Formats: sequence, structure tokens, C-alpha cells
Amino acid sequence: GVSEITLEAPSGGTFQTGEWYYIVALPTELSEGFRMVFYKGDDSFYTKFTTAVTIKRGVFGSKQEVDVISTEHEYVDLGLPSGLLWATCNIGAESPEEYGDYFAWGETSTKTSITQYNYKFYERDKETGNFKLTKYNYDSVYGIVDNKYTLELEDDAAWVNGGGKWRMPTKEEQDELLSADNCTWVWTTQNGVEGLKIISNKNNNSIFLPAAGVYGETGLGDAKKCGYYWSSTLRESSPRGALSINFVEYASFPSNFYSRYLGISVRPVMG
Repeated sequence: GVSEITLEAPSGGTFQTGEWYYIVALPTELSEGFRMVFYKGDDSFYTKFTTAVTIKRGVFGSKQEVDVISTEHEYVDLGLPSGLLWATCNIGAESPEEYGDYFAWGETSTKTSITQYNYKFYERDKETGNFKLTKYNYDSVYGIVDNKYTLELEDDAAWVNGGGKWRMPTKEEQDELLSADNCTWVWTTQNGVEGLKIISNKNNNSIFLPAAGVYGETGLGDAKKCGYYWSSTLRESSPRGALSINFVEYASFPSNFYSRYLGISVRPVMG
């Protein structure tokens, strides 16, 4: 289950840099860590995810500095017919060239390892050993059927990590971005980083998608060579996959797909 607590700064003030604040908790094991969210006065916030944590009785633990990631992404208007605005960088990145974080489809936090065993929407069948889907499925062969084809906002990494201002693009929105009528895409090196530059045919504005690779069971692969970017849309021919932008040097494959449990990049949109 998920538990949530809200802590307010002393005397209705604000949390101050350099000051110490304490949280007392009963002994427990947080296998997926926890998420700290820092709200600002304008309702935007910063967020920080941790890895697995064991809280032991009588043990004092501290983290003097908490690195935070701003949810206030800049955006680019590419003059697309839909009016959609694309963020300048990936979730977890602070510049267009940074790879950022890697997410399994439908998961909203990062993990130290990515396997079928720890995918949020897989449950292993004790008799057959096969992994069954527990959400976003239209075929009983693969698990519980709910006929959901698009991620709900609670399972949208861009929405959860973007302060409720951003979301993951749909298949149709990715197709619009890569349509030759709307944009030209060029493999390039930007500030020393390989990736795909997408230039608007409408107003000449552009965004850069770094070739961040894929995070799988053996770690990071294909970085500098390939880029993979989730959409919020389930694959129609097999619910074990979701649609994505996949590209390698000189080639892009809009509306391609990837296995849901693997970790790939998320580029948010607004609108």
C-alpha cells in the first residue's frame, strides 16, 4: 500500500536551508523507498525519490543535503496543429542533453534494478510461472482484463513528477511530432551528446531528444546509439507492450513499441 504524511514548517513558516528537520518512524522496510515532495508558495513543487530504505529501531539516520529536481520544465511551441507544447528536457533532466530518468510504462518512480519480477503491473502465476498483467489489458490470455488503453494520470510519470502540469504524450501526439508535414528530424550531436533534433516546419523551433538508450535487466544499453520515448498508449496487438518513439541514427520509427517493464525515457507535453 501507499501511505502519505504532510509535514508543515514550524510556526507556519518555511523550511530553511542549513536547518535540521526530523521524522520519527516505526521500524519498517520500504522496499521501493519513498518520495519527498517540497511545495512552494505558488503550488509548484520539487520532488526527490530514494532507493530502498530500512528503518531500524534506535538508529539515527541523516541526509544533510537533499538534491531536488525542479518540476518547472521549459517548453517549446513547435506550431503543431494541435497546439501541443513539448518540454525541452526529459523527466529527471535539467537540460535537453541530459538523459534523465528511466521509467517502466505506468510506473512513476525510478528503480535501482528493472526486471519482470518487480514490474508494478505484473503478477507471476504460481502454477505456470508466467507473468500476468494486473492493469491495462484487453486479452484474458495475458491477465486481468480492464480494457484500458491509455495511462491514467496516477500512472503517468510526467504527471506525477511534473506537478500535475505535464503528462505523457499519446500515440497520436507522437505521430504528429514526427509527421513529415509538421517537422523534420535530424540525427545530430548537441553539446557532445548524440540524439535526434526535431525541427518544426511551421516556425523553425526545435527540440532535442538525446539517444539515452534503454534500462533493462543488465543495466543501461544502447546509449549514444538509440533513443526510446514512451507514449501513454497501450500497444493494440499485444498488451505486454506500449507504443513509443524509437530511433537510431538516420532512422526514426514513430508508433513503434517496447516491452512495458523496461525502463525508457519520458518527454512530457502540455496541452
